[in-house]
Amino acid sequence: MHATPLMDRILRRVSLYTPNLFATNAALLGLHFLVKNRRFPRTPAKNGAALSDYLFWKSIGRWDEFERACVDKESAKQVARQLCPEIAVPEVIDVFPLAAMGYPAFRERIMTHRGRPAVAKPTHGCGALLFLEDELGEAELQKFYRDCRASYFQLFREGQYYQLEKKVIVERSLGDRAKGRKSADDYKFFCSRGRAFLCQINLDRFGDHRLINVTVPDFTDSGVEYGTRRPDLMPDKPARWGDFVRFAAALSRPFEFVRIDLYDGGDDIYFGEFTFTPGAGLTHFSDPGFDRWLLGQLQLSP
Repeated sequence: MHATPLMDRILRRVSLYTPNLFATNAALLGLHFLVKNRRFPRTPAKNGAALSDYLFWKSIGRWDEFERACVDKESAKQVARQLCPEIAVPEVIDVFPLAAMGYPAFRERIMTHRGRPAVAKPTHGCGALLFLEDELGEAELQKFYRDCRASYFQLFREGQYYQLEKKVIVERSLGDRAKGRKSADDYKFFCSRGRAFLCQINLDRFGDHRLINVTVPDFTDSGVEYGTRRPDLMPDKPARWGDFVRFAAALSRPFEFVRIDLYDGGDDIYFGEFTFTPGAGLTHFSDPGFDRWLLGQLQLSP
């Protein structure tokens, strides 16, 4: 079974009108999983299970308030500083709720920051992003408003996003426009209970985006692809690689699995976000054996 944009749209439309129940969440995300991975999800304890299976069941499972605080992009910064006081966080310029805000008030609030080296994003979801140094067209602003007003839970039934307060956060950009980079390079560490074992390095994410999976701590190219082209050349190990690994380990200590997103901001290492179910298990690694190896890393952690 092959994924098509039409099938995705149908599943997402159905999701808008389906209640938040374990059975319906399992059915809807299960259909997405079948379409993307061409098989049904396995239980994590079953022979042949992979990290993608773990992420499926985690997505539709129970979420406590601490985990949800880690998902919210405003409160996550506070949690990160508590877990790892050495980590830097991007300067917060503005945060405002969306519950009673219509588009005219939203537009006015956003435009007060126009031209600043800053980025706006929803605190309750992923993907939507507005670079405030760019020329902001009306269509782009309206789309960003719609994206921020939407519930990210409805996309793939990831329970941690259910009924999170809808807010917009504006924070200082970590990009370097002089070098043609809108954002800093992004280091996404797969971790379990204070141990990092994989890092996905996102290079030039808003330009010629490339992604490479390197093992941790040895910084060895796994040779595996994950939804994005690999770079033509192996990137150099960051000068502060040891600090990256140490910070990711500290931030992940309370969790059986979490992806810790860090940024190389030039002047410091910056916290990005906690991601508990990357892609809800729907973006697959090019090597299924590597996906199974990743699940095994969770079982190795204390």
